[in-house]
Amino acid sequence: MGHSGIEVSAIGLGCSATRGPFTAGGKPAGWRVVDDEESNAAIRRALEPGVPFFDTADNG
Repeated sequence: MGHSGIEVSAIGLGCSATRGPFTAGGKPAGWRVVDDEESNAAIRRALEPGVPFFDTADNG
């Protein structure tokens, strides 16, 4: 990851959209309502072929 010396897989799943809506300064600043079942299905699907990295950072 960058110049930190931490190594992660080149294949991963970005998960910030699985958390649902959030605001900044009282205004929408991200994803709208998220279906938990759809989010869970996406994570399960990523696990099937062995995706080893799940990026849960707020924003990149």
